[in-house]
Amino acid sequence: MPKLTTKAVEAAKAGPARREIADDVTRGLYLIIQTSGAKSWAVRYRIEGKSIKETIGPASTLGLAEARRETERRMKLVALGTDPREHARASKQADAQRRSRTFAAVAAEFIELHAKRRNRSWRHAESVLRRDVLPSWADRPIDEIRRRDVTGLVDRIAVERPYAARLMLANVRKLFAWAMEREIIETNPAAGIKAPIRIACRDRVLSDDELRRVWQAADADGYPFGRYVQMLILTGCRRSEIAGMRWEEISGDVLTIPSERYKTGRSHVVPVSRLALEVLASVPRIEGQAHVFSGRGDVAMSGFGKRKAALTAAAAVEFALHDLRRTVRTGLSRLRVPFEVAERCLGHVQGGVAAHYDHHAYVAEKRDALELWARHVESLIRPGPANVVSLATRTPAAHIADG
Repeated sequence: MPKLTTKAVEAAKAGPARREIADDVTRGLYLIIQTSGAKSWAVRYRIEGKSIKETIGPASTLGLAEARRETERRMKLVALGTDPREHARASKQADAQRRSRTFAAVAAEFIELHAKRRNRSWRHAESVLRRDVLPSWADRPIDEIRRRDVTGLVDRIAVERPYAARLMLANVRKLFAWAMEREIIETNPAAGIKAPIRIACRDRVLSDDELRRVWQAADADGYPFGRYVQMLILTGCRRSEIAGMRWEEISGDVLTIPSERYKTGRSHVVPVSRLALEVLASVPRIEGQAHVFSGRGDVAMSGFGKRKAALTAAAAVEFALHDLRRTVRTGLSRLRVPFEVAERCLGHVQGGVAAHYDHHAYVAEKRDALELWARHVESLIRPGPANVVSLATRTPAAHIADG
């Protein structure tokens, strides 16, 4: 019988009966040739005195050298008294269990079992993970994520969004620490990694001309992102508050942001101006979607980066979404809205004696203030005598909170 070589395996022909050709190099390895011409590798060994024949794989995809290695691996297990089949089943189960602990699965447990119970702004942590981490790590076993993976992700995000990179690193560091406590992983790959250089606090306020151009670009962009930006301009709300807005939270001309969605942990009432109602009237109500600005499926809109970049280019105005909130607050001061009313329009927490004694809701005052601001915005986008709103020339208060 000829010695098995790669060429001999390829040249072997089928006969009238099934054939087995033993390899004279590796004990236990056989080339099986079916009458149909199909060729495969098999290994024969004995376990507890019983003869076992195990198919390794087809010769069309498994070369001779690899078949020999697989046979040698099995024969070493047999020499140790281990059944290669049981060993393979146990390895497969262990691998399946390991792969079930993907980053996405552990992240979901972290949010449900830790963040929701200890962090009232857990939705923000969830959105950071979903936006900046899951696209890269969702299907990776969490115990395979290394320090270089974390630093690489931080560096990629920090190129254009340094602050977002800091937030991402802080959240994954907490997640890995939580996973360590539960012995899901042995080490925290994010521990000790330095965050990108802190960005100086922004003080950007859009001029009237810039605000007009942003509004017009948003108007041209339409639903969803353009209308979303217009609502930010008219309400002064944070971007996540408007992005997560649900139809059920709007009653007449009042938007009530529930406590679980608001930064302070208290519900926030936002009177909706006439112009804001016009914007909402142009937003389509999609059956089965509770969010005013929906993403794919009934989830809040996300993916702000590319959309905002396109709108920035269209308006020829460089700005961050949070700059709109600062612009609203500054505009209220320019319109001589009393400080305590302007602060409550943005939902800022009041401190000192006022916080303890003043429990007035200021709804009427906020309605007047936001209507005045909306009239000013309207005077920019629809110039005419009836729409002109005079702005005071006094300098805005220097202690306006940025939040």
